[in-house]
Amino acid sequence: MLAASTLFAVSPVSAQQSAPSQPDAVDVTRAGTVLTASWDAPAGATKYHVVYSSDGRNSWTAAAGPDDNHTATSIDITGIDVTKSYVVGVRAGNSIGWSGWRHSEATTHVSPPGRPGAITVTRAAGTMNASWGAVAGATKYHVTYSSDNGSSW
Repeated sequence: MLAASTLFAVSPVSAQQSAPSQPDAVDVTRAGTVLTASWDAPAGATKYHVVYSSDGRNSWTAAAGPDDNHTATSIDITGIDVTKSYVVGVRAGNSIGWSGWRHSEATTHVSPPGRPGAITVTRAAGTMNASWGAVAGATKYHVTYSSDNGSSW
């Protein structure tokens, strides 16, 4: 039994550290072939792991990861395909560990091409030749003709 006069040294208990929570939201914008992802820093976060997918979350590519110790709360992902939709995932980390993932989608936003300008049609010996200038963004053209003043095409 210990004597009542024995003093014990007690060190103060510090708050236990933990991994940060996941970012509240990831905002993704796209401009041409660049995706820009940004997020607010959760308390205690000192680094971020950023990944993206263009195949419906089947495979992921690291935009910035634990090996880079990405510390900014935004990143530009360059060289993307403008015809694909992307999902960007971000998780926050510190010396204790990593949060869960927060995802955001960037869907395609490719505007349809405009209409061709003037169409030139020439006829010779039972054939017709139609021509027009190329339209920016067009990858194909649908050509029809009518021989009865537009009643059928």
